[in-house]
Amino acid sequence: MKYRESSYVSSAPYLLIQDVFSELWTSLGKGASNVRKTVAQCMLRLKIARMQAALSRLTDEQLKQIDLKRSDIGQRAAYLITYEYDGL
Repeated sequence: MKYRESSYVSSAPYLLIQDVFSELWTSLGKGASNVRKTVAQCMLRLKIARMQAALSRLTDEQLKQIDLKRSDIGQRAAYLITYEYDGL
């Protein structure tokens, strides 16, 4: 069967489009990964800030009961939020 020029479709544009979309999906995947990391870091900072605020609302007597100084609240808040319990 002979192809007429008007009925023959080259596969070159299809391959070019496929290559462009492949690169696009790769770039979007990397961008989404960066966004996820940034959101996770922001959420972690927010949790630490909320814990810090909660500990700051405690009275001096309450802080003494849990053996915590006001100057150590920031460090303790970060520790409490980032601590990973590994089981028994």
